[in-house]
Amino acid sequence: TSISTVTFGTGITEIAPSMFAGCKQIKEISIPANIVSIGDNAFHYCEKLEKFKIEDSEDVLTLGEDTVWIERREYSSGGIYVEYNCRHSGLLSCTNLKEVYIGRNLIYPSSFNRGFKEKTKCGYEWSNSWNCNASRVLSHFYNLGTPFKSKIDVMIIIGDKVTRLGNFLFEQQSMLSFKVPDNCKEIGDYCFYHCHKLQSIDLNNCNTIGSKAFLECDKLQSINFGA
Repeated sequence: TSISTVTFGTGITEIAPSMFAGCKQIKEISIPANIVSIGDNAFHYCEKLEKFKIEDSEDVLTLGEDTVWIERREYSSGGIYVEYNCRHSGLLSCTNLKEVYIGRNLIYPSSFNRGFKEKTKCGYEWSNSWNCNASRVLSHFYNLGTPFKSKIDVMIIIGDKVTRLGNFLFEQQSMLSFKVPDNCKEIGDYCFYHCHKLQSIDLNNCNTIGSKAFLECDKLQSINFGA
């Protein structure tokens, strides 16, 4: 938990799952071009992480997700059973980012299947502390979409190597205006979904706009379609 600075060498190609989970002193991370994959929970509860830079590259960067387990115990007439809730969200949703630089195309989990997903009974397990057999139920809740935390004001800068803005990428962000980079040709589905403060957008050279890219952008007044 005392780690405050991280530097990646040129031989590193991936960040392992949960690698920096709980490192609450890290304020800034720069992902070099040689890294092509970041695993699940890699920055889980890095609460002071403010700056996240993905350096320019032609290679695609694959992002995992952030998963939170919440244990809930409930009593019933037949004894105690334990229910484990698993919540899935964007990789950086447990951080408090203020500035993000995206220098290449991203692949990350994105889905409109929000809320309760599935619930399965996984059998019984013995608990010494409860002195009984407890039925174990596993439930999943999904809030996938943007890799970032929603409903916060993040300054997001897009580099020239980015050719596609992915599905849900800017969901619920607080930008007032946005200009699509020169080399970006495509905006994914729900890309600006729920951006209630967005007033103007310059699409520049973009020639493909995904389904419902501006859904619930209720203050959007100006769109420049470029050339």
